[in-house]
Amino acid sequence: MTRQEIEELIYGRPEQQRRFTQDFPILPDVWIAFAENPNRRIELLLTPYSPTTAAVLSRALRDRSEQEQEALERYRAIHSPDDRKLPRRPRVLFNESVVFANFTFEELIRVAMPLTDWWKDNMAVLTTDRWDKKDIDVFIRLIQERQGAESLPGGDPRLLRKLITIVGTIECDRYQQRYSTSDDIEKKVNQPQMDAFTELLNGLTNPQEHRGLLYSISLNRLATTSIWRSRMAVKADAAARVFDVDTSGIRWAVLDVGIDAKHKAFARRERGKSGNADNIVKETQTKTGGGNLPAVWSAPMTSCGSKTSSTQTPPLWLRDRTQKHWRRQSWRV
Repeated sequence: MTRQEIEELIYGRPEQQRRFTQDFPILPDVWIAFAENPNRRIELLLTPYSPTTAAVLSRALRDRSEQEQEALERYRAIHSPDDRKLPRRPRVLFNESVVFANFTFEELIRVAMPLTDWWKDNMAVLTTDRWDKKDIDVFIRLIQERQGAESLPGGDPRLLRKLITIVGTIECDRYQQRYSTSDDIEKKVNQPQMDAFTELLNGLTNPQEHRGLLYSISLNRLATTSIWRSRMAVKADAAARVFDVDTSGIRWAVLDVGIDAKHKAFARRERGKSGNADNIVKETQTKTGGGNLPAVWSAPMTSCGSKTSSTQTPPLWLRDRTQKHWRRQSWRV
């Protein structure tokens, strides 16, 4: 399928397009990726439904993959023998927030989709314990008969018809089966798509799955740089023009001359003691032997009109690393 064809299935034809809403937990870019690469494993990101954790979702996906393995192999043997060359099981990893998995299309539909919260609300109540071909035919006839937005025990029949058409069309295209789509896929599903959907979902493991562990399935895309466009989007280019200055002749430096250890902010407070910080500092200095506590001298920087010499800074108390005393030092600048 071409990208345009699958986009028309999802969004409608140009003359039919209206405001798009995200109808399924499987995002449009995932449908498009499988339509363009029908017989490959696609890297996906699976977001757990709150308050489910990624670890719980990962375990559920692995369990369903094991349970579905025999049915998947039978399906591939009949419809696409070449698919048996793929790795037998998908890779499923997780971090603290999402699950990473590489699924084939049939694994996406049979393993991942039944674990979604959407399936719990829209599909689970319309399925049976076995859900074989006969049961799926009854399900399709039921939603075909309901027109408009007539209520069903599950979801909107228009939405379910759209799901059958998208899944069936991708499957027909994968196996070169002839098909056509109706003018409005929300009103009618053609027979080839119904047959393909039935074949794919036949004998689904636990079709009444109702845990709702999975919120959304998106494509694990490569991140690319687009900073030159985003600068314009946030008007950063305008800010650059406003402050367009040449700083090549400017020199600057940072003098790390320590702190004033006598400042109230650094007063030593004993546990359970309260009172004015000045008193606490004074008492602490008295306990250490009286007088001023040796510390780096902190003073305003010299400026024009100050009493301090413009060529010499105030004296600084510096600690000698090799001795246990303090020494007075003056710097010239």
